[in-house]
Amino acid sequence: DTVGFGNKVTIQEEGKDEAEDYYLLGPIEFDLDLYPLVVTYHSPFGQALVGKKVGEHFTLDIRGEETKFTITAIEKISI
Repeated sequence: DTVGFGNKVTIQEEGKDEAEDYYLLGPIEFDLDLYPLVVTYHSPFGQALVGKKVGEHFTLDIRGEETKFTITAIEKISI
């Protein structure tokens, strides 16, 4: 499976001890500060996730530094 809309994606950031779960959703109308692990597919982070598979790496420029991430799990969001 690949990452797409409606997935919970577990990501390991290089240099960090624990992976984090993110939820890839559509446009969001509320304050994202309240939902820090929700990522819209429009954002650069969301766009970097789409189409990736477990074990794949991607790099993003965060505050002027290249940060490497690895996809460790992909799950469908169940409501």
